[in-house]
Amino acid sequence: MRNMRRSERSGGGCSRLFLLLLICVCAASLLSGCSDQVLNPNGTIGTAGETLALVEGSDAGPGGLITLPPVTEEPTEPVAVIGGTDPYENAPHRMYVDFLKTGASDCILIRMDDKVLLVDTGETDDYGTLRERLDGYGITTIDYLILTHYDNDHIGTAWQVLTDYTVREVYMPDYVRASSLYRKLMEQLSSPSCGTQVHRLYATDAELDLGYGQVWINATAMADYAPGQAIGSDEDNDVNEENNYSLITSITFGSVRLLLTGDAEQDRMAEFLPLCTARGFTAYDVIKIPHHGRSDDKAILAAIGSLLPRYCVVCTDSEASLSGALVTRMKAVGAGRYYTYDGTVTFSTDGTGKTMTQA
Repeated sequence: MRNMRRSERSGGGCSRLFLLLLICVCAASLLSGCSDQVLNPNGTIGTAGETLALVEGSDAGPGGLITLPPVTEEPTEPVAVIGGTDPYENAPHRMYVDFLKTGASDCILIRMDDKVLLVDTGETDDYGTLRERLDGYGITTIDYLILTHYDNDHIGTAWQVLTDYTVREVYMPDYVRASSLYRKLMEQLSSPSCGTQVHRLYATDAELDLGYGQVWINATAMADYAPGQAIGSDEDNDVNEENNYSLITSITFGSVRLLLTGDAEQDRMAEFLPLCTARGFTAYDVIKIPHHGRSDDKAILAAIGSLLPRYCVVCTDSEASLSGALVTRMKAVGAGRYYTYDGTVTFSTDGTGKTMTQA
């Protein structure tokens, strides 16, 4: 009897061992089958290569369909600390792009070989941050100042920059804003001591040939807009109408490409994307997300889906202000995501290599 019980216990142990082995085999099989799964833009789990409907009416493709790209791992390039070792120190060409930590505002400083570009100037209380960065780099002259549009969080310190630094050229959209900051900006530009060449853009692109670097500034040509038109005021600073008149800046440096979108929303992005495709610009290494990550407009989501950025930068003050649909889309294409509320984001390149830092 004792022997029989021992035998039963032995048999039960073998059964449990076999069952455990079977479970392990099944789990391994399931894991291998999930290796090519991706997060769909609508929040569901899918398989790379499958086609699904995005949002009704999406411009992502015929019938609002998109084919998911293979899953992309998070970027793994070496990340240098600002002020530490520069991986491109001895390269013949170098570009550094600082997306400054200025809250829900845009202030982007670009050093491209021997040229300095500044895209937007943040809010009125951001001048100390910008000046510290400019002076820290020993910059006294800004070759190109690009003001995407005239909302206060983009031109907040523009008049001070023009007062304290030599600015050779300014590119700005051709409309008028009824605001004190806009008036200060225009007063400084018209000052005899300023000496800045001003380009007001409407329906005409500006092309800057900087040698190894090329800059394309695209201005709107939308039919409901006329040059010199008065749009916006301090009283309606939260109204988004002006956002669709944003200048959009595309930068090519060697084989690396960046897209700076201002606050462009649905109509403006829908206007820009075909122009981008016509130039053969089908992919970008870095996209600065428009409107501080708040918008989930279909054309913005479609742009991320079609241009497949390696990195996305959002100039914003908190995670709470981000659109859930936007974050889902950035994750779906495997983009590295950087938010300036975590610190100034710096993109560095020699025209081939790419490094992102944050501090």
